[in-house]
Amino acid sequence: MDFCCVDLVVYDENGNATSYVSKDGKGTIKSESAFTRHENGLWTGSKETKDGKPSGGMQVAVDAEGKYGVAQAFDSAGKMTVYYQTLGMSDFGQVQA
Repeated sequence: MDFCCVDLVVYDENGNATSYVSKDGKGTIKSESAFTRHENGLWTGSKETKDGKPSGGMQVAVDAEGKYGVAQAFDSAGKMTVYYQTLGMSDFGQVQA
């Protein structure tokens, strides 16, 4: 059977995604993401790779009340590209700029 790609998401014991891998039809990894989480389960960042090379990422701070604070996005060289001073949180605990 021909197919285009395979996407795999790995979850922790609490049902939170911890990583993502995308492979082409030949099984070659095209992109990967590794996710970090705060002790309360909130997503606090990711590191991305594409074709085996860093492609960027994001880090988000969580304050003492367990709410999102500042965030930084990075390019493939690890250089900060965006700095968010205030972030919100959706009803589902997702980051909102």
